[in-house]
Amino acid sequence: MNKATFAIFSALLADYIMVTIVVPIVNDLFKIDYGKIDEFKVGFVYSMKGISQLCTGLLIGKISDKLQLKLMTQLGLCFDLIASLIYIFGRKFPSYVAARGFHGIGSSLIASSSFSLLANHYKTDKERGEIMSKAGSGIAFGVLFGPVLGGILYSLGESMGLGSYARIVPFGFCSLSYILAFSSIHFFINSPYRAIKKKTLVYLSFVGNIQVSYIEPILPNYWMKLTENHWNTFKSGILFAFSPLSYTIFMPILGKYGYKVGRHYVILTGMIVVSLIFLIVIPTKSLIYTSAIFLFLMGCGSGAIDSSLQPMLAEAYDNLLERKQKEEKFVKEIEMDLSDDISENTLDDENNVKLTIETKEDKILEKSDTKINETEINSEEDTEGGNEEAHNKYTRVFSLGNMAMNVGFIAGPMISSSLVALLDGDEPNVNRYNSSFFKCCLIFSTFGILSSVVALIPGMKKYRSKKK
Repeated sequence: MNKATFAIFSALLADYIMVTIVVPIVNDLFKIDYGKIDEFKVGFVYSMKGISQLCTGLLIGKISDKLQLKLMTQLGLCFDLIASLIYIFGRKFPSYVAARGFHGIGSSLIASSSFSLLANHYKTDKERGEIMSKAGSGIAFGVLFGPVLGGILYSLGESMGLGSYARIVPFGFCSLSYILAFSSIHFFINSPYRAIKKKTLVYLSFVGNIQVSYIEPILPNYWMKLTENHWNTFKSGILFAFSPLSYTIFMPILGKYGYKVGRHYVILTGMIVVSLIFLIVIPTKSLIYTSAIFLFLMGCGSGAIDSSLQPMLAEAYDNLLERKQKEEKFVKEIEMDLSDDISENTLDDENNVKLTIETKEDKILEKSDTKINETEINSEEDTEGGNEEAHNKYTRVFSLGNMAMNVGFIAGPMISSSLVALLDGDEPNVNRYNSSFFKCCLIFSTFGILSSVVALIPGMKKYRSKKK
């Protein structure tokens, strides 16, 4: 891993640590501020990051025309730092919403610039799958250590007697990580990297993330009710760590070798796993720690989806660009043939005809030589500094994919929290199969299975026909 790759890895790691470090903490913060947990507000806080990231993603394409990758990444880290400071000094619902909003803006800047850089420098499906998985391991490690660090550091703050200020320890750690990541970007990246989409891929990106995110706000409350409030944030942090652990293990493997099996099959398998697993593994009070199995398998499914979606987005853009180039070349050839026919019919003198044809051939040769020289110059510029226009187009493509992901992150927590509040049912410790929690999971599972069939089969056949 070279210095530039490490700098991007550290930026993604720092960004995604705070995505999940709040998972075991938010419920406790609401208890401190309000004396109770409002499930709808908790779900909205989770969704706010996706809302702001979605809105910012609409502008990323235009911003990328004006800003360099290095500056975009550093600007994103600054927004993340502001979010961590709001968590430390802010109180109650509006502050948490604002913190997640700033975090979403930072994530949008970091994610789009990072993957567009990788797509611009690595052209084959095999290379992209491998290198994007390596970069994605920064995300995976961040998601992996987030819940664990959140539970441990928050408990450490409580044991130090900080009381309601125990949040200083975990979010102070986040602030430090952003400063270090900002420094690595500054010193390790010396110069800026220079350089619609298949609806099925965008839709799968949305569905895959809604299936993963809906469980986050409701599962800790389920554990609490199942154990009759004999639960704590440390246990939640440990259990939630199993999902990113499996994500960290399987995503690089599937990213590197998924093209051999077929990335569409990898995504289909991942969709089925994340949609059905909780209906198979639903914990009882005596076996509550079997939740680790569910979360581990969910991380496997999520890693399978993410490891293939990003390379396929880049590949689909390349296919579209190649088709446009072939069409333009075909149109130019037809225009040249027509111009030759018209010239031959309008000239009476055979010598003039020959002279005209020879002149045209000379011009064509001159133009072709000029085009060859321009192509060589452009290829040299691409080798040295990259193509800025290609970089911007890749940024827009990945911004579209990220927007779909963020819609899933928005919709998942909000819908699941609302369903749990609206659906009638028994308490989990009485009859877990008749609880509102299980009914909510059943609805999301049905939606996930139907979506995997409807979105995957027609789209991926078209994708497969283009592969060599």
